[in-house]
Amino acid sequence: MRNILLVSLGAFFFQLFPVKAQELQPQVEHMMNRLSKAQSAMKSSACLQDPDCQEAQPSICVFENYCSELSRKSQDFYLYQDADGFRIPNSAMIELAALAEQCGQKPFPQARVDDPFAYPEKFINEEAAGGKASLARHQVTLQKAQDRAGKVFDETRMHLMDYLKKIRTKANASQIDNMIARTQSVKLTYPQMKGSLRDLASAGCDSPNAWYSASDHSIIICPQFLNYPEAALFWTLAHEFSHAFDPCHLSMDFSKQGAIFPDWMDDFTRSQKKEFPAVASKKNPFSKVISCLQGSKSTGVAIPSKAVLIREADQELQEFKKEAKELGMQDLDSIVAENRERKKTIQTQYDEFKACPQLTGRGHICESFADWIASEVLAEKLQKIQEASKAREYAFSSQAVFWGTSCRNIRQNLLNSLKSAKKCLSAEDIQRFLATGEESLHHLSPSRRMNRILLANPQIKKALGCQGGEDVQLCP
Repeated sequence: MRNILLVSLGAFFFQLFPVKAQELQPQVEHMMNRLSKAQSAMKSSACLQDPDCQEAQPSICVFENYCSELSRKSQDFYLYQDADGFRIPNSAMIELAALAEQCGQKPFPQARVDDPFAYPEKFINEEAAGGKASLARHQVTLQKAQDRAGKVFDETRMHLMDYLKKIRTKANASQIDNMIARTQSVKLTYPQMKGSLRDLASAGCDSPNAWYSASDHSIIICPQFLNYPEAALFWTLAHEFSHAFDPCHLSMDFSKQGAIFPDWMDDFTRSQKKEFPAVASKKNPFSKVISCLQGSKSTGVAIPSKAVLIREADQELQEFKKEAKELGMQDLDSIVAENRERKKTIQTQYDEFKACPQLTGRGHICESFADWIASEVLAEKLQKIQEASKAREYAFSSQAVFWGTSCRNIRQNLLNSLKSAKKCLSAEDIQRFLATGEESLHHLSPSRRMNRILLANPQIKKALGCQGGEDVQLCP
């Protein structure tokens, strides 16, 4: 699904008010000078002996405690570097640096670390790259990163298929084999690295992101994500692979090219040969997990009932009629007919497609399921890492996207460090900056996802070396 994780940053645009540059200059330049030092500071492998480069290790297993420890790095461009030199960028700082440039009313090119993964325009624009030679060098770096991601993609697929084979029984063999076949045929793709940064953002890559596309049965990885630690790629890819057989997509027929969407869905479907037939929801091998995830002791995600969806459809129609009356609109026949068709679809398709956002408008259960599968596969991977320090590093790095994008206290610290910048922002702009990573119609908040799924897994907690956490149920 587009925007998993992850947890997506989304496009972030600031509406700036007039401000005197001299009021902002000292704080802005101080911040920019600190940013510009990051490049040289991160070149040395001495980081491995630097306590600031060690993973956060709170004693209590909750997302907020990890963010609290990481907040000491909130003024730095990178929050963490693993033993192989792969890094977690401070995505909130990248956003605020753009704001500071605008507040200062002049560019601050010295603040930009020469990292094309943080600033992907360096992959596609000669001027942004610093010349033709630099652009060519960055493109070679991109190809190497894609080759690395391809290897992690293959490894993740192997681990996921091994996990599915492990739970295969005589009773569920047909369904598990279907899931394995779907997993085996998923493709890895990348967005086109041409045009402008705006084109890249329009393709879904305005942030470190990856998603599964059911229409062409592929996983797309954005360039900003390619230099993250291997564990982050592994967990995220395991999550995205799982969408090929999540509670919604398993209810659909698939060809090797992608999902064969039901006629009532808006998605365009080409004429395709059915390769992987739909599995009825009552025969889903993970039905107990799906039910457990909805419990109050787990994520508590709720699939709305048929009655609730019909009531929502009626409420929307009444609200539309009210607005139409205020605007003087007379002909509402098409809207009424559309509402009638929608309620008919709910009545006839609910039992098989109640997990699908196309029917309910919510994607929580599919995302929670993908998180659960990814955590199970991660736990299996961690069991094979004998050295405790390496297992801890791998477990910590697996959640790199959340650390880099979704710690509210890091965002608050950054905002506080540049108080004058607040003069540039409306209250809504500030709230949007601080709210990045909060709950949406499709994703639970990173805190809820980690505390109630990932950190409910005892093998992951053991690897992290933390104890306790929220009182949650480990789903079977």
